[in-house]
Amino acid sequence: MEPILGPDGMTIEVNLVPQSVRLEGFLDWQPEAAAAPAAQPQFRTEKVTTSMVLTSGQPAFLATATPARADEEQDAKQIRVRVLRTVAQPVQPSPPLALVAQMRIEFLLYSLDREAARGVLNHSADSAQSYAAVSALVAKGEAQLETVIALVTKSGQRAANEEISEYRFPTSFSPPRFDSQTVPKENRQPASFAGFETRSTGVYMEIEPVLGPDARIVDINLVPHVTRLLGMLKVNGAAAKYPAQPVFTTRQVTTSVSSPLGVPVLLGTMSQPTDSGVNDRKDDGRTGLAYIRVTPLQP
Repeated sequence: MEPILGPDGMTIEVNLVPQSVRLEGFLDWQPEAAAAPAAQPQFRTEKVTTSMVLTSGQPAFLATATPARADEEQDAKQIRVRVLRTVAQPVQPSPPLALVAQMRIEFLLYSLDREAARGVLNHSADSAQSYAAVSALVAKGEAQLETVIALVTKSGQRAANEEISEYRFPTSFSPPRFDSQTVPKENRQPASFAGFETRSTGVYMEIEPVLGPDARIVDINLVPHVTRLLGMLKVNGAAAKYPAQPVFTTRQVTTSVSSPLGVPVLLGTMSQPTDSGVNDRKDDGRTGLAYIRVTPLQP
């Protein structure tokens, strides 16, 4: 997504490519030369590439998406309607400071009910209001702080924070080489591992804050990245005869924001996948709201 704010401060041109991908299942196939059947995943992608002009705060129709599996009665009755809403948020400068030696940066990720998150975003005109609303939900036990990262750096200095665990797993296999018609079952050998890959799970954030010349506004370029191991992929058919593969979720925001010092700024949503078709996952109805806060540290 690339939003461009017009000179009137209310008109916003947006270039965007929303896309959703769902695992449909596994299809078994067996070429004549293969000793054993193989299973390949089947995916469905719904994608729109477009450009729109909107008014700040007003929702607008974007596109529809009709499930491809119309042979199923339930899917045949469904159609998805996509709506886009953009809001221009004013930035109120902080009181001027005589000297800022360095800054403390806090990344906060909250998890709450999706309808509650929608209410927060709809009724809170700016980041400070939405953060106050989320904090009130936390106090009532209706939201929880999922992730918090804090680090200190200087203006104009790129900084990174890593809190990760490494997970090593096989990525390629050598299939069993035998004729199932002639080799006794007790003498058959399973598929073997031919290659491995390492995946980091946890939280990683790369950030570069740049303090304005009057020390009232800070421009922040950042990439928060959250990766989790969900478990092993559940498969059927021929795929069940091969070693299990891990399933990861990745949530990442790449953005640049301007912020007054000491005020939390909403970066966006960082939600877990909904009904993706993987491991019979069902939508948990939760949404993640991510905030960044920069506090000056004076000598």
